Amino acid sequence: MRLDWDSPVTNNLLSGGADEFNSVMAARIILLDQIASESLGDEGASCVSPYRGVIDAIRELQIDQIGAMASPFLMMNTNRCLEAIADRNLDLFKRVMRYVTVLAFDSFLEHIPIGMEVYVSNWEDGLIILPNQSISIEVDAPEFWLVRSSRSEIECRTSLASKVTKLLAPPRAIPSLSVAGGGIFLQAASPLLFEPEYIDKVAPHLSTASELAALIGDSLDLIGTVWPGLGRRIRRFIKYYVPIHRNDSRIHNSFSAQNLVGAIFVSESYADLKLAEALVHEFHHNELYIRMTVANFFNESGQDKLYYSPWRADARPLFGLLHALYVFTGVAQFYGMLERQSSDQSLATHCRTYQREVCEKLAWGCAQVDWSALSAEGKELLRWIDAQLDARSSECGYSCAVVSKEMRASIDLWRDRYPSLELRQVRGPALMTSNVAS
Repeated sequence: MRLDWDSPVTNNLLSGGADEFNSVMAARIILLDQIASESLGDEGASCVSPYRGVIDAIRELQIDQIGAMASPFLMMNTNRCLEAIADRNLDLFKRVMRYVTVLAFDSFLEHIPIGMEVYVSNWEDGLIILPNQSISIEVDAPEFWLVRSSRSEIECRTSLASKVTKLLAPPRAIPSLSVAGGGIFLQAASPLLFEPEYIDKVAPHLSTASELAALIGDSLDLIGTVWPGLGRRIRRFIKYYVPIHRNDSRIHNSFSAQNLVGAIFVSESYADLKLAEALVHEFHHNELYIRMTVANFFNESGQDKLYYSPWRADARPLFGLLHALYVFTGVAQFYGMLERQSSDQSLATHCRTYQREVCEKLAWGCAQVDWSALSAEGKELLRWIDAQLDARSSECGYSCAVVSKEMRASIDLWRDRYPSLELRQVRGPALMTSNVAS
C-alpha cells in the first residue's frame, strides 16, 4: 500500500479543515455575548454590551468570513473568555472581555459603520494595540471610545471630568518587521496579545530583531526549497513570529500556544537549519491545534493517565505525548528530505544521524500510547505516525534492537522518578506494531 506523505491532519486542513476551524471560532465569537449573558446574568450582560454593537455589525456575514477576518489574538481571548465563564471567574471574564471588545473592533473594522463608537471602561494597560491595523494608541484614561471616523481613519476619544471630549494620542505603527517569505515579526508585549503563562518570555526590545527576522526568512526559504508543500502551508497559516528571551546563547528556544493558533515564538538562533527545524516543529503544533479545535482525538477513558515521553523528564498526558509524536514525525520527514537533496556529505551524515535519534524516541513514544484512549481520528493519526516511522527507520538505519545510552538514561530516570507508572517496551522489527488496535 502506498504511504501517504501528508498526514490525515494535513489532508483535512487542505480540504476544508481550515474553513471548518474558522467557522467554529466564528461561532464562538458571535455567541460569546449570548453565552455570557445566560451564564453570568446581569453582570455578564453589562460586560458584553459594547461588544454586542461590534458583533451586530457583522451578523450578516458568512460564518467562515468572520473566522477568516478574526485575528489570532481575538480568537485567543475569545477562548479565554469562554474558559472564564466555565470557571465562573467573573473578574477574569471582565478583564479579558475588554480585550475581546478592542480586538473585535480591530478585526472587523471595515464592517463597522462610520461614526459608531465602541466604549471600553476600566482599562488598565496603558496601550491599545490593534494588530490587524498594525497600530497602537497610548491611553492615559481608564475609559475611552474607539471610533471609525472615516473609511480609513480611527480615533480614540476620552471624556474628561468637564465632559469635554478630546482625541487621545494619534495612532502609531506597532513595532514590527516583515518576514521574507510571509508573516510579521511582532515586537510588542501586551496582555491584550499574550496570556499570562508566557508573556514574560516575550522580548519586544530585542537588539538583534532585524537579524532574527532575516534569519526566519532564510529558514522559511530553506523549508520551502526542501519541502515546498510545507513551506506553502507555513506561509498560509502562520501570521506572526514573536521574539522570546533565551537564557543560554548555545540553546535555541521556541514554542507555540494552544490558544494562539497562527503564531510561533522563537529566540535568537545561531544557524538557519536549527531555526528551520524549530519552525517545522512549531508549525506542526499549530496544525494539530487547528484540527483539535474541531475534532476529538481522545476517548473519555484514559484522559487522566500519565505517560512516559522520551522528550521530557516529567510524565505527560496523552494530549502532550500525541503532540510530540506528531511534530517529531514532521521533523524526521524534513531531515529525511534534506538528506536526500543535499550534495554536502557532512550535512547528509548529520541528517541521517539526527533522524536515527528522532526515530528512536518516536518508537519508544509510540510504544507508550494506550490505543483504547484514542478516538477513531486519534487512531488514524497514530497509524500514519507508525507508518512514517517505519519508513523513516528503514531510510536512516534505525533498529529498535539497539537502545542508545541516552535512551537508557532517560528510561532509568523515568523509572526512578515514576516507579508506579507503566513504561512499555518497544517491540517489532522497527515499531511496536503488535500494539496497534483497529
